[in-house]
Order: sequence, then structure tokens, then C-alpha cells
Amino acid sequence: MEQKQYKVIFSGGAIPSHDVERVKNNLAALFRVESSRLDPLFKDRLVVLKKNLSLTDADSYRESVEAVGGYCIIEAMGESPERSVLNMAEKVEKMACPKCHVVQPKMPICRACGTVVQEFRERLDLRRSEVMASLEQQTAASGVPVNDRLPDQADTANPPRPNK
Repeated sequence: MEQKQYKVIFSGGAIPSHDVERVKNNLAALFRVESSRLDPLFKDRLVVLKKNLSLTDADSYRESVEAVGGYCIIEAMGESPERSVLNMAEKVEKMACPKCHVVQPKMPICRACGTVVQEFRERLDLRRSEVMASLEQQTAASGVPVNDRLPDQADTANPPRPNK
């Protein structure tokens, strides 16, 4: 049985929050070419970078390009771009960025704001545990449960005005 072959397509730009010139220089170093030779890649059109790859090799190639800030897609050989993009859209796992909340394909870096998702989530979890520990200390010191000290929804709808 013949193994399905794939191609890696550069989408004509950089991942948001990445400087295009820096991405161009990084890609030049990755491909070992002069950065001026990469100008045609950044013309807002799809360019095949590599073809006849296994899915594993295509994914590895895509990851290398995206690691330096370029944006690629993988397409099966012989499929039209429209069809493969539609198929990818159906199969791609989605995520919402924990910082800017933009829904996008699951990636380690948010395309909209450039946040490294895992690091941001780890910092958020650490901050949550610090807040919870502080609340538990306050509860232990005062003897009043935290829930009894929090305002109810009626209070938050009309917060008290500060004294002048």
C-alpha cells in the first residue's frame, strides 16, 4: 500500500507578533540562503516549500518554520488547496488563548497576541494558588469563612461609592 505524501506550504507571512524582517532573517539562516532570496515568500500568496514528505516529516518541517516565526500549512499531495483547508478546518483542534481569548487552532503560541500559551497558563495557575493560599490564611486568622466576606451579586451591581 502506498503511503500518502504531503507538502508544506508557506502562507506568505509571519505569525502575528513576529517582526517580518526578523522572520525573514531567521528563515534565511534555517534554509541557508540570502534573506533577499526569500522576498517572494512574503507576497501574500501560498508557496510550496517542500513536497513528497511523510506526514511526520511534513509536520517536523512545519514546526521548524513556525519556530522561527513563519506560518505554514500541510496539505496532502494531489488535493486542491480549498479542499485541504476545509478538511483541516474540520479536523483541527481549537483553543482560546488564555490571555486575549481569540479562538484559533491549538498552537503553543497565540497567533493573535504572541503569548506562549503553556507559560501563561502556568503563571496563571501559580497566581491562582497564591490568591487561594492568601484567602485561606485570612480565613484562618479571622475565623470568618471567605464566602461570608465576599459581596453578593446585588452588592457588585451597585458598589458603594468612596467617601470624599
